[in-house]
Amino acid sequence: MRRTTVLLEDDLADQLDYERRRLNRSTAAIVREALAEYLAGGKTSGKRLPFVGLGRSGKRDTARTADAILARELGGKKGAAATRRRR
Repeated sequence: MRRTTVLLEDDLADQLDYERRRLNRSTAAIVREALAEYLAGGKTSGKRLPFVGLGRSGKRDTARTADAILARELGGKKGAAATRRRR
């Protein structure tokens, strides 16, 4: 093994320290595992971000038609949501 130095932002270093204590593992072991996982293409256990996709509507244009959808659901005119946001 080779030794290397990594500079971390304070909040990231705090998170790493928290995980080290929580898992009762060394900082080096956690960093090695995370780096190996990242370099392997980010293959994760599936435990991260379990909420992604929960609100999936099955429609691809929801973001593009958000104003029209809001207007229809709230009983206003098309573009009314955009007007309210500017105020």
